[in-house]
Amino acid sequence: MFLLRLRPVVMLLLIVLPLAAGAVLQAAADLAGKNTQLQLASTALSFVFAMIFCAWIAALTWKLARGTLRRLVLLFLLLCGVVFRAWQDCWSVNKFLATGKMPSVEEIDPLSAIFILHALVSLFVVYLLVWLSVSLVKKEKSSGISSSPLWQTLLSFFVFPVGVFFIQRRIQRLS
Repeated sequence: MFLLRLRPVVMLLLIVLPLAAGAVLQAAADLAGKNTQLQLASTALSFVFAMIFCAWIAALTWKLARGTLRRLVLLFLLLCGVVFRAWQDCWSVNKFLATGKMPSVEEIDPLSAIFILHALVSLFVVYLLVWLSVSLVKKEKSSGISSSPLWQTLLSFFVFPVGVFFIQRRIQRLS
């Protein structure tokens, strides 16, 4: 719940900084001729970015979900996504250490476990973002707070991380 109390600008910076630093490190690695340490640091920062996003989504889920069972099921599925993300990063790093280059999309077989799990986790994340959008609009309407239309809320979630700035202000109005 700590993440929901942060000012929108601070939350946006918390999310954007690891993302930007990872992109800079990746560009530096490309310029330095695929520097191993820079590429691994970029992967680690990408993981930090993903975990901050997951923690924020988990806090939103806990705040907006009705009923303990629904909360636990959604958080369990989100935890499965986090575990998959960690496994995917470990898989990428192991491939990188074995071959000396980061795996590309062309190297992944569409029937492999990593591709199928990635597709399932992606579908769940889309479902969760739609569910959070609908729940936020319903909660605002039941609290008597003027709310944005559903499509604007959904768009704010999908233009992550910029949408965090707008969603964070709305969540704070509910508290």
